[in-house]
Amino acid sequence: MANYQPGYNILDINLNNGTFDLYARKFVRSNGFSFQADVDSLPDGKTSGNIPKTEYYELAKNSTNKDSDLPNGYTADVDRIVTLLIGKSIYTNPYIFVRELIQNSVDACNRLREILFNVNPKIIVNINSLENFIEFTDHGDGMSKYILKNHFSVIGKSISQEFNDHTGHFNLISQFGIGFISTFIVAQRVCVTTKRLDDILINFEVTNVFKGFDYSSKIHTHLESESGTSIRVYLKQGNYAQNLLSHILTYCRHIDNMEVNLDGAKIELSNTWNTEGCFRVIEDINDRFVAKIGIGLDIRSIYTSNSGFIINAHGTNAFPFRFPGIIGGEVNFKPKAIDFDVSRNNIIDNEKSLAFRKHISSSARKLFRDVIESGNIELTERIMQYISYYIEYFEANNAKMTASYNDFYSKRELFDMFIKNSRFVFGHRSQNLNDIFLELSRLGLNRIYTITGRKFEEHEEIVIEYLRDNGNFVVDPPNFNIQFQDGGHNVNMLNVFHAIGGEYGFSITDVLSIKEHILHDMKKDKAQYDTKLVQHLSDIETKHSISIDIADFKNSLKPSIRYDTQFLLNESHESFKSLLTHLDTFLPETIDVYLLGLLGLQLS
Repeated sequence: MANYQPGYNILDINLNNGTFDLYARKFVRSNGFSFQADVDSLPDGKTSGNIPKTEYYELAKNSTNKDSDLPNGYTADVDRIVTLLIGKSIYTNPYIFVRELIQNSVDACNRLREILFNVNPKIIVNINSLENFIEFTDHGDGMSKYILKNHFSVIGKSISQEFNDHTGHFNLISQFGIGFISTFIVAQRVCVTTKRLDDILINFEVTNVFKGFDYSSKIHTHLESESGTSIRVYLKQGNYAQNLLSHILTYCRHIDNMEVNLDGAKIELSNTWNTEGCFRVIEDINDRFVAKIGIGLDIRSIYTSNSGFIINAHGTNAFPFRFPGIIGGEVNFKPKAIDFDVSRNNIIDNEKSLAFRKHISSSARKLFRDVIESGNIELTERIMQYISYYIEYFEANNAKMTASYNDFYSKRELFDMFIKNSRFVFGHRSQNLNDIFLELSRLGLNRIYTITGRKFEEHEEIVIEYLRDNGNFVVDPPNFNIQFQDGGHNVNMLNVFHAIGGEYGFSITDVLSIKEHILHDMKKDKAQYDTKLVQHLSDIETKHSISIDIADFKNSLKPSIRYDTQFLLNESHESFKSLLTHLDTFLPETIDVYLLGLLGLQLS
């Protein structure tokens, strides 16, 4: 058995200085299964040199082409390919090519409009599930021999980008010249038929991006105009044409003059803006984008699109920091108005996106104001939840809010909105916080009592009711989670009340921390009651080792409450009042039984 076996080679390319190093390694069986420098193949097992400076590299040698003016296959603009492709997976969705080819058709139609101003070219997409292909036909400007050779067959060189650069109109979508290549993720073969105005019709088939173009007179489609392009994509086994419809409907948000057919049946295309069911919608139309943004009770995303094609459904880099999740809709950017990555699925965070964030941020103010002025109570309550968050985290978020919003609320504005539009129960009715503060000030009260949202014991409930009955403001500040466009966040309303109380001169006190003091204040002086009653209470205290006092629970239906060994009789309870009325007519045994019943104690 041979001592040396084939190993591996390493090619190290330095694109900055245009050099390369090639290392050869051979596999050694007799030395612990290791690799050594392959000096038999290369001196010292290594060689170096300069990268050839050819601009384009031929990827195909075989072709049926007999016309020197037509390309034989694809060539690559190496610099752009290195920038765009190496080390990245551009298209995570294998069906993304439907978006790419429809974008190319839209550009072709727009280029024709630049030449013939009175035309309205159509785009027709036919899905054939029986023969498992999808066909994209546009009545745009089509391609000539020159364009096929110098643009279509060059990976990384966009027809539309060059058109934009030359005309300065910047109304075309494509930028990178790699969209058509994405078909080969799932394509078995691709048939292309194209015709330019006053030029011949060209028909060819591509089975592999690295193989030549197979030219033929066999035409797969009929172009119903003087110019246009038809691309038919036959799918590989395991990929199904009918599945492409949902992707077309997802990617194509607002495409004019496009028709989609599935097995001959025309599909109805919607033109929604993700604002269905919104309470209020505002439109913003300018030379950079069209935006329709609405507010409602439901949490909804904000779609971002470019020239009618969706970028994504969350727009993280396009919208301000902590932008409310109840504000949703869609923004359709015009070409060059926003920058996105090569996959066209993510907006790049740069000066353009920052300028848009600041511009669109004003919609939050407008929609909040419209809802509050409309008197919509339920939606106003939701808005106050967002205002609560902004108050609680004002110091922590202020720098990011200021950088992301054109004119974010000042702290005083947030306080003012909250107290005027947040409603709480006070005096047994719902009132806004501003009116509550005014009434407390009138009564000379400067304290807000807070309770935690849990199940209270009887004596704690009585303390809360006692405070409320005596004109105090007792609030149960809830904790809740609210959704922003960049995720969900918790709000602790107790922190909000501490902030607001400090601003308006009210101290915040936890009821349960002072309940013993309140219970003591509730007790009546026993000396004001009949001595017979006091004596009976004293006997029961001794016999049961408890303490009994009398208090006024007012609105409570409980005859008494207990905490530990302490009992409080409710002076306002009808049964206690009845006992006082009949005290002189009841036998001592009857009085004891009556009191034990009110206290909830068993007979001895």
